[in-house]
Amino acid sequence: MDRNLYERANDCRWWALAAVFAEPAVASDTVRAGRRETIGSILRTINGLYTVYSNLIVLDGDGRIVATSNAASELAGTGARRRHGSRALLRVCADAQGYAVSALRARRRSTTTGPTYIYGAAIRTPQQPQAVGGVAIVFDPSRNCAPC
Repeated sequence: MDRNLYERANDCRWWALAAVFAEPAVASDTVRAGRRETIGSILRTINGLYTVYSNLIVLDGDGRIVATSNAASELAGTGARRRHGSRALLRVCADAQGYAVSALRARRRSTTTGPTYIYGAAIRTPQQPQAVGGVAIVFDPSRNCAPC
């Protein structure tokens, strides 16, 4: 179980390094609908390969949800900052090695039936040392780890 959870932290940090998530459209206050769809498509592709996650989320620099991998989650564009602790995520992750993980608990807007962890890492650009956004992953250990 420890190894499995460590891999979740590595995944979110790795995806936070993706240049496509750090492009100016994500870093700005307003993300165009086409850009949201592009990011959502990338997240869906990643989530199709990494099926241990019930959702992958990209946040902008203000902690608003830009796109998700799971359309059923009804989160994209909601600005659900507190639901994902995105403000804390952007402060806690001081560098590319930093990540945050929530407590294991049930989520109101989750598409999973059991409690989940949310892992997150800050998105940065070479030009800006401060976070310009974040990547969050929703992990349901009861569905993905045997035995958990």
